[in-house]
Amino acid sequence: MELYIADTLKALRASRGNTQEDLANHLCVSIQAVSKWERGEGLPDITMLPGIAAYYDVTVDTLLGCDRLKKEEELRTFEKECHKLLNQGKSEEKLSLCREMQKKYPHEEVVLYHLMSSLANISRKRYADEILVAAEKLITSQNPNYRHGAILNLCFTHKILGNTDQAKKYAEMFPANRDYLQFVLEGEELALHCQKSIWYLCDNLGVTLKTLLNCKEAKYTANECHESYQMLYDFYHMIFKNGDFGFWEDRLGRICFHLAEYSIAENNLDRAMNELEEMLTHLEKAQAYVNIHHTSPLVNRIYHEAKMVGKSSEETLFEEFSKRLSQNPIFDPIREHPRFLALTKKIKP
Repeated sequence: MELYIADTLKALRASRGNTQEDLANHLCVSIQAVSKWERGEGLPDITMLPGIAAYYDVTVDTLLGCDRLKKEEELRTFEKECHKLLNQGKSEEKLSLCREMQKKYPHEEVVLYHLMSSLANISRKRYADEILVAAEKLITSQNPNYRHGAILNLCFTHKILGNTDQAKKYAEMFPANRDYLQFVLEGEELALHCQKSIWYLCDNLGVTLKTLLNCKEAKYTANECHESYQMLYDFYHMIFKNGDFGFWEDRLGRICFHLAEYSIAENNLDRAMNELEEMLTHLEKAQAYVNIHHTSPLVNRIYHEAKMVGKSSEETLFEEFSKRLSQNPIFDPIREHPRFLALTKKIKP
């Protein structure tokens, strides 16, 4: 509260164009007293507050910073609700909430950030102009998460619009893939930081591998793609050697799905069925996942909850993969196989 009074006094005096001496004379106090109030080194006597408020034609609540406190609490509540809706996959509801808050606080970074993210989550192409406007405002933010999100959205949005040079410019603004904190932190903080780096490495490696294998110019064979995904699958099992996958059950299920696709491409149908059944096992565990405190040595300081994870829609994993299995023609060779029929029956929403 003290800091808010100091900030408010300075802002009011600057807006009125008066001096500390003017306020001091009005209140019959010393200039030094007013100076201390503005530096946050002391507070005016409570009996002086109505006089100061009247002098600047504001309420005592405004002088004390109560309006600011209410605003900050409202923004905190807004952000919590955004995370909740994202976790539930309620993208349209989150966007509606963001638009309402934008009317009230059009320049607040937290509102711009969640609005930008919501628009991109629903349709980056449809809302491209709005995304770019919000991102340009956030790219100079002092909040590293907002700035990083702005760069990412500028990069991807320009890419989808066909502005390749612009997309490259923003892509090159991402920090180099070097982690210097590991040379600065110490003790428990260092250990947790390194474990989190390993934890996120799983995701980064998976995304990069998928992008590489989907690159037409790379010309990987089905066998090479299968070997690569198998290597990734084994990598997860090396990191989470105790089988404490938690959130990563989802990723393992997706890897098994791709393994099955490439097995069918190689006409290895039995192996494909084994991989699809393994996929189902992972998806069942992912659906039931609530939280986990990892126990494997390389990640045993990390606690993770399902509510931390965002979703692009309200669709469940079973609904998503039921569609994938029914709509992808690559599974036609095994579609009438008894094991495939049994699997699709289990996974049907």
